Order: sequence, then C-alpha cells, then structure tokens
Amino acid sequence: MTITQQMRAADEYTKLWTLLMPHTPPPGNDQFLVWCGNYTSKQITKGINGAARKQRAMLSASQTMATDAVAAYASSIMKHEVLGQRCHLRVGSTAVSNTVQGRVLRPQ
Repeated sequence: MTITQQMRAADEYTKLWTLLMPHTPPPGNDQFLVWCGNYTSKQITKGINGAARKQRAMLSASQTMATDAVAAYASSIMKHEVLGQRCHLRVGSTAVSNTVQGRVLRPQ
C-alpha cells in the first residue's frame, strides 16, 4: 500500500470511527496511518468495531473511556488478530482462557 493509499484509507477509518463512536473524538490522523501501515483492512475494521462495542458497553454503564484508551483498545484487538490470539476475561472472575489457533489454553 502506498502512502497515498494509506492516507485515503486513514480518512475512511476516521469516518468509520466517527460513525460508530460519535461521542468519542477520533485519534489523530497519524494513529490511523500507523494502523494502515501495520494491519490489513479487515484487522483495522475489526479493531475499530471492537473498540466501539466496548465504548457502547461502558456508556450504557454510565462510564466512559478517553480517546487514547479507546484507540489503545482497538490497537490491542488488531495486534491479537495478527497473532491469532483471543483473550476472554470473565467479569468478576480471575479465570482467563486464551484461544490460540483454535486451541483453548487454561491457566493451571
């Protein structure tokens, strides 16, 4: 992907962010450019969608996340997508299960 393509894609991801999270200002254009340089379109979209889902859940509980925290959460989703990892934390529990390439690993 050329820098021109990355810049166009960054504008599209800014629009997606604004559409999904109208009450959370999007991060700077440089963040979107970093994502475009490191992740596929599918991974970026999944990260933004996951961050929006979490932000909606927090808002429904009368809580909020700062823009940088939402962007960091989106980045973590993208990173885990690249690595093929899924982390699932149960609320109110210390139990953690990780799925790595289809295998479920449980702490002992």
